[in-house]
Amino acid sequence: IDYLGFNCNADSPFADFNVRKAFSMSIDRQTIGDTILGGGLVPIGICNSESMGYDETLTAEGYTYDPEAAKALLDASDYNGEPIAISCTSAFQRIALAVSDYANQIGFNSSVSIVESATLSDIRATGDYDAFIVTAMLSGSDPYQFLSFRVQSDAHHSGYVNEELNAYIAEGNTSSDHDVRDEAYRQANAIIAEECAPMVSLAQLQNIMSVNYGITGIKLFSDGFWNLTYIDYDPSLVQQ
Repeated sequence: IDYLGFNCNADSPFADFNVRKAFSMSIDRQTIGDTILGGGLVPIGICNSESMGYDETLTAEGYTYDPEAAKALLDASDYNGEPIAISCTSAFQRIALAVSDYANQIGFNSSVSIVESATLSDIRATGDYDAFIVTAMLSGSDPYQFLSFRVQSDAHHSGYVNEELNAYIAEGNTSSDHDVRDEAYRQANAIIAEECAPMVSLAQLQNIMSVNYGITGIKLFSDGFWNLTYIDYDPSLVQQ
């Protein structure tokens, strides 16, 4: 997934739920997928369609492209035109420019800040950002690592705390029952989508892989993650 992370600390505009929701609802995710990414799916929350915790029935209003409703939310918020910088590497420049343009059309004062990967890591490690765009993978179709690191532990210092959300993540992380874990992550995904925090997903990417037929023992998860634990090579299997 590509996602937009918010700084939700008290001195940030994104501490206000209405501001986060307005920003998210201003984004035309379908157009970004079709014209910039050349494909992919419009996401429903952080858990993508191939991962545990995905709920195709989830209706998160904050993910609906509705600039009029977004403008009304922004007008009702405490936002007073404070400048907002969307930080990203050059790989995400076109997406960030589109997101910024959509947001500015409803009244935000946003711009794009292109930084090196190391700088982006540094500002996320200290919380010295307004918003950022990155890509992430739910390894093995399991959101455990993503939710633990980026949400529960707040590795990027977003300042967003939701004890109910953290309890669902903890339940999903500790239970050995697949169905219990799946339901816990569904609930966590729903809260993140409803709160538009600490991040909102922008696109679900689709990977296309090429494989040499002589390779054996390789496992490709549905989310594009490789398991190379038992890899081997048999030249007799190579197609001529």
